[in-house]
This record gives sequence, structure tokens and C-alpha cells, in this order.
Amino acid sequence: MTEFASREVRRRGLTQASVEAVAEALEISGRGAELNLRHVIRMLTRGEGVEAAGVHH
Repeated sequence: MTEFASREVRRRGLTQASVEAVAEALEISGRGAELNLRHVIRMLTRGEGVEAAGVHH
């Protein structure tokens, strides 16, 4: 799962912050929560949306 997420992060050109967020979610999933590829794809898609929206103050 982590390998897939790493490839997708690079392919999508996401920032280091997004990479770390996905890695943390995958680490947490190793402690009981069941994540599948669909979950990882949704996280990456949301990360893209957040990065595209930028920061609003």
C-alpha cells in the first residue's frame, strides 16, 4: 500500500506536506484501521484539491 501511495504522490506532483499526511494515515492504518487502495486514492485526490485551493487567511 505504501509503495502504491509513493508512486501516486510522485505522479501527481504533490508537496512534501501531502506526502507526510498520507504516510501518517498509512502508519495509523497499521494499528487497526483497514485501508484499501480506494481509501488511498481518495486521500491523494483530496490532497490535490487542498493544494490547488491554496491557503486562505
